[in-house]
Amino acid sequence: MGGVSAAFSNPYGINIQNPASLSEIFLTTYDAGMEGETARLYSKDSSYKASSSGFSHLAIAFPIKLGTWGASLSFKPYSNVRYNFKRIVSGDNIGEYAEFYSGSGNTYQFMVGNGVRYKGFSLGVNLGLLFGNIDYNKTVVFRNDVFALPSRYSSEVTIRGFLYNIGAQYKYRLPLKKKEKNIFAVFGVYGSSATKQSTSSINHWERFDLSGNVAEIVDTVGEVVTEKGKLNLPGSITGGVAFEQPGKWFVGTDFKYTNWSAYTTNLNNGTFANSLRWSLGGEICPDRSAKKNVFSYMVYRLGFYTGTSELLINGRQLKETAVTTGFGIPLRTKDGGQFSMFNFAFEFETRGDNSAGLLRENYYKFNLSFVFNDRWFLKRRFD
Repeated sequence: MGGVSAAFSNPYGINIQNPASLSEIFLTTYDAGMEGETARLYSKDSSYKASSSGFSHLAIAFPIKLGTWGASLSFKPYSNVRYNFKRIVSGDNIGEYAEFYSGSGNTYQFMVGNGVRYKGFSLGVNLGLLFGNIDYNKTVVFRNDVFALPSRYSSEVTIRGFLYNIGAQYKYRLPLKKKEKNIFAVFGVYGSSATKQSTSSINHWERFDLSGNVAEIVDTVGEVVTEKGKLNLPGSITGGVAFEQPGKWFVGTDFKYTNWSAYTTNLNNGTFANSLRWSLGGEICPDRSAKKNVFSYMVYRLGFYTGTSELLINGRQLKETAVTTGFGIPLRTKDGGQFSMFNFAFEFETRGDNSAGLLRENYYKFNLSFVFNDRWFLKRRFD
């Protein structure tokens, strides 16, 4: 749905972005998914293609006091690093040489959420941990000077820290003449301030000989066993409004601002600008009570977002635009005690352009998830 989440809540689904929505959880709910991505990067005279796939999220939510208080546990990737490229450089005194860059690794977040509701107001908070490891490598190979040994710089970085976000929602039933339509307006907001994470890195700088069949390390130019540092992640705020007829349709819009100018790190990995994003999306279920025609009780979703990325290339901030679509297939049991759904989503995103020395990136992303609901902690009664 274009990433719309500020004013979204679902008694049978988990919105881990805005913890205020947890107050509406009706059943114990599991949500697990995987995702894949293909990226194509274009510059003025070259192009590059890369693909990746993996686990996207795992979450469980459950009501503590039905209709008033809900909680969740969630685990998901926070960021991932995957790149491998080279460039040819010409030096005045040493001639032409090649630089090879590579990076790999992931960071993850584990969050505990709670949401409570009083009348139409809901408040929530997510508290959790950020952790992970990232490896960076740079290799320089001299092509024309046989006496100049290739060198390699590598850095193994460990990241640890605390994360949080808080959220609020207000749901208001519209005063329509036909009360059976049951249409609501929902207002939502969530966000967090900048957070400081701890980093430690092991850095190596070594030279090696390529004259044989196997690269042989000649000497270690420099080594720092433990270099401590800080990583300041930016704060962000997202606000939105939505209209819905529960069980039938939902449409909403979000505005998100992220303060990337507060981002600082000792890893020397670029300069960023504050980003803005506007999202619009919705879903519809033609007839949830249909019993035979699966296409009638499927959930259809469509969304869109546009804005400015945090990336700066040659002093210019990149723009980004995406279209998202997807559907959900409900699975129901005869006794009504379990409700499950397969969800599939596809997204096409384009970022930047290849004019004036900039890059243009096209992303094709898919996500497949399974949501399982069940009734827990019910007292059985027998006649």
